[in-house]
Amino acid sequence: MCAGEDLKCERESIAGAGEDLKCERESIAGAGEDLKCERESIAGAGEDLKCERESIAGNVKILSVNVRVLHVLMKILSVNVRVLRLTVKI
Repeated sequence: MCAGEDLKCERESIAGAGEDLKCERESIAGAGEDLKCERESIAGAGEDLKCERESIAGNVKILSVNVRVLHVLMKILSVNVRVLRLTVKI
């Protein structure tokens, strides 16, 4: 009778271990899904960073053009000041 009871306990233990294994597999599958989502999130952040870099590069180009325009305007102003001085002398 004791052996039968031991066998019953062993079967229950194995069944419990099987249930634990099932839960562990589900947990691993869930972690795999989380990892997949995290990778997609990182890829999305990388794409956002790429767009941000392109935007910054565009802004730098615009700033460079604005600086050139400012230099031209300063030269025009300088010429206008010279003309004004000549006009005042006359």
